[in-house]
Amino acid sequence: RSGAASGASRGAMVAGAALGIVGFFAVPVVGLPLGAVAGVLLAERARTGAWGPAWVATRGVLVGFGLGALAQLGAAAAMIACWAVWVVAV
Repeated sequence: RSGAASGASRGAMVAGAALGIVGFFAVPVVGLPLGAVAGVLLAERARTGAWGPAWVATRGVLVGFGLGALAQLGAAAAMIACWAVWVVAV
């Protein structure tokens, strides 16, 4: 939602996902986020013809990625806490 709210087109997000997958296999650890960011940036640059709006849309997508990562971290912490309570109780 952050990407769409910042002006990123659906096509740019698809391009980001596609380049993220390519980056995942091309450069193992950091390729996924780098490819995704590059895909969104380049697709938005091609769509708008200017770097300014492309950077704004890319930042919005990065915020969305960051919020998703924080949500996953919170879910993982909750699962670990449940497991720890179970270990202590049993």
